[in-house]
Amino acid sequence: MCYWFGLRTEGPLALNTGNVASFHPRRHKPAASLTFYDVIGSAVRLGLRGLLFRIAVLSHSCNLLGLQSGISGFGPFYEWRTMTTLSESATGAHTVRAFDDELQQLHSLLLTMTELLMRQLEQAMRALDAGDMDLAEKVLARASKVKHCETRIDNEVLALIARRCPVANDLRTAISSSKIVVELAKIGEELADFTRLITVLYDPDTSDPNPKLLADIIKIGDLIRLMLSKLIQALEQSDTEPAYALLRHDRDYEIELQEGIRHQLALVLKDVRMTRRALDVMQMMKALERCGEHSRNIAQYLIFMLDGIDVRHARG
Repeated sequence: MCYWFGLRTEGPLALNTGNVASFHPRRHKPAASLTFYDVIGSAVRLGLRGLLFRIAVLSHSCNLLGLQSGISGFGPFYEWRTMTTLSESATGAHTVRAFDDELQQLHSLLLTMTELLMRQLEQAMRALDAGDMDLAEKVLARASKVKHCETRIDNEVLALIARRCPVANDLRTAISSSKIVVELAKIGEELADFTRLITVLYDPDTSDPNPKLLADIIKIGDLIRLMLSKLIQALEQSDTEPAYALLRHDRDYEIELQEGIRHQLALVLKDVRMTRRALDVMQMMKALERCGEHSRNIAQYLIFMLDGIDVRHARG
């Protein structure tokens, strides 16, 4: 006598099946009376119990490794804990401390890159105001550091996703960071183009530009500096209020830009000899305009990263 597919059997069939632990000890059927449905039904029950057993073993192994997840099921007796996600405790910290360190490192790199761009803008505006070509050259030479920051942050994001397989807030942070760094890199490129135009304005072979032409650039540059300062504040404090404030004042920036363009056209109409200079100034204004657009995009990504709200296409 033995148990075959969980059924207690007797007779010649028992000689070839060996002893298998019984899941149905109350069933006593001779091997000759087993039907096809008895065999299939018992096999299915045995398979389900084997699956639950494997889940219990995996859950125990994950507990030993200190891994947790947010997926649970199979009744109150079993809890599935995947090895691809990490839960957050009540304090917001992850079970694996290295995960928190990697997220903090990514956040610090974004802040460092934004502060570098702020420094680039301030020195470029100083070079414009003073006609300092040496300072402008330093700004252009430092543009490679911006590209290096972009590459490093991209590598950090890829490594974070590959090692930790983040979900929920952590995945939103990783994806938003990858988008923010693209916008920051574009700001760096626009500032480099802006600085090159400064060297054109103060070419030794030509006369210095009219201060009236530069007044509009300085006003718009101050607005871009304000935008970048709000982005830095949002990153330092992990607060979305500065980002919302940036979006609320975006209309003021557009008005200032339109007034600057009209002013440049009015100067050209008064003195045709200023046409070439005015075109260079308008190119610089357009470069700053694009910096403002990228700053606005970063503010939207920050709001999504911190609050989980997509405001990219919101009206008003």
